Amino acid sequence: MITFHSIFTLVSLLVFLGVVALVFSRGQKKNMEDASRIPLLDEPPATETKQTEASRPSEGR
Repeated sequence: MITFHSIFTLVSLLVFLGVVALVFSRGQKKNMEDASRIPLLDEPPATETKQTEASRPSEGR
């Protein structure tokens, strides 16, 4: 049982290090810079709320 836990820990560590290496590789620099600008974009939200007749303010009534 200890061998299984040791192997699982070693494989998990290798996967983690692989993900870290992939994220911090120089080839990913442009992708990460583009992703960091996403919150600053001035785009309207994807869903716009539409006013229905019931939710419109009454005009002089």
